[in-house]
Amino acid sequence: MGLFEGFLENPGTPIPILLNLEFSSLMVRFAHFSDVHISNVPGTLLKMWWGKRLLGGANMLLVRRRHMLNANMPLLVEHVMQQNPDAVLITGDLSTTALNEEFAQARELLKPIHEAVPMVTIPGNHDIYTPGVQRERRYEKHFADFHGDSQEDSGYPFVRELGGGVVCVGLNSCVPTGITGAWGIVSDEQLSRLPEILDAHQEQFRIVLVHHFLEDKHGTPGLPHRGIRNRDDLLKILEQHGAELVLHGHEHACYQYTIPGKGNLIPVLNAGPATFQSEKPNKQAGYQLYDIEAGVLQRVVRFGLQPDQTWTERDITY
Repeated sequence: MGLFEGFLENPGTPIPILLNLEFSSLMVRFAHFSDVHISNVPGTLLKMWWGKRLLGGANMLLVRRRHMLNANMPLLVEHVMQQNPDAVLITGDLSTTALNEEFAQARELLKPIHEAVPMVTIPGNHDIYTPGVQRERRYEKHFADFHGDSQEDSGYPFVRELGGGVVCVGLNSCVPTGITGAWGIVSDEQLSRLPEILDAHQEQFRIVLVHHFLEDKHGTPGLPHRGIRNRDDLLKILEQHGAELVLHGHEHACYQYTIPGKGNLIPVLNAGPATFQSEKPNKQAGYQLYDIEAGVLQRVVRFGLQPDQTWTERDITY
């Protein structure tokens, strides 16, 4: 039956992810998108001197900016807000090559969201593009105010309450990876704190945010070049301490799968690229909308932006 197999006998039946817990009866609705990849041509031309910036800049100018369209972001933001979400979650790659100009532009484009509802972001590998960007904490300078509470100097993991018994746990899986790498790793510091955080919020609907996938669209770990290199450590923690939902990005495709949790399967979803111009439903620009009520994920809807700027809508079926 696909996603959440074993929970449902009939598609459309609410998913009993949590049982016998105290939750608000109010519905919590949130939107999720990822891999925005805002680009800035003047900034790129000024800084594509060597190494990864030269390769990434050339790729952006010749290929990526023809598919990842900045112009799609206002359309997506407007459509998201028409759904009246209680919060919006973004799982990284707000930028293309981690330029200050790209981050500032992304923040401005997202203003109609973060001025109206809580917005939660985590970095993607394109947001921590080079060692210099990481040392400068450039992404955090632009977006850390959309994180949450953290006891670590690094700022990760962080915890953000969304209300209605729903809480986000934000991880950072991104490190500079050289000229061609796109793999991730969750630091030992984060892994040591994560069990305590998950246990402290076990009476809530816990959403874990991480940029890199745990499985790629082919169902493989995507190692060594694109996946999380210590994924087994993260999977073990999630299996032993539980979560109700994992959201990620990185792979430019919309897909879903499950991983073992504490007494149940944990649904894992990738909303696909937010701005990608494509006629393929699983690759086109868009986002996903989630309705949670009394600790139960009631519905997931995928909205896709067609090349003619019309929107499609389909339920994620199980």
